[in-house]
Amino acid sequence: MYVYNPSNFSVNYATSAGSISGRSWQSASMANNTNYTNSFGKEIVVAARCNANGSYGWYDYCYVNDVLIVQAYWNAAVVGMTYIFEVPAGATYRLNFPTGIAGVMILR
Repeated sequence: MYVYNPSNFSVNYATSAGSISGRSWQSASMANNTNYTNSFGKEIVVAARCNANGSYGWYDYCYVNDVLIVQAYWNAAVVGMTYIFEVPAGATYRLNFPTGIAGVMILR
């Protein structure tokens, strides 16, 4: 079970969660619209938060192996959103957040 706290961008997980036992969340720095490769040797989980700009009318995108896995359109002012997705070992992933990336945590 994942528990996300947007007020301080910390993520905790239950150690009884099977295959993720023994892994930990790590802060990461990612550039917008840049491919990264999961070279960890195991599946990872990415939690990425977009910047809030108080406006509306934009899309956020998340890709794994150049396949669009998240497309979110904001038609109302928001305070930011967090997307959580899995990335298989050896796969590429990238974020395209027009308002910018506020933070990234990766479960390795």
